[in-house]
Amino acid sequence: MPFQRSVVIPGTVRDKVKMNLLDIAQLMTQLVKGSGSTETLSATAKMFSSTCDTTLTNTFANLKKLEATTHQLRFQADAVERSLQVTDDIVDKLVTIQRQHCF
Repeated sequence: MPFQRSVVIPGTVRDKVKMNLLDIAQLMTQLVKGSGSTETLSATAKMFSSTCDTTLTNTFANLKKLEATTHQLRFQADAVERSLQVTDDIVDKLVTIQRQHCF
């Protein structure tokens, strides 16, 4: 049973994140243009930027954990597959031995 050996982040997820960040940047630009208080908006933008950075860092860490879990599951699946192959070989040998003793 073959398995794919690498974790790939789908391009669509990456593209959606990029588009959302661009939309947010455009929204912030519009808010700055229409607002009389650029200091408040600047502080809000900095806080938002910090939040985004933290979120991206956590997402990356979670992806790394998922990758490690995937590797462990692949290893276990390979071990189960090997065990099944050995079990099939043993069953075949037992059937052969039973046939030899019955005749």
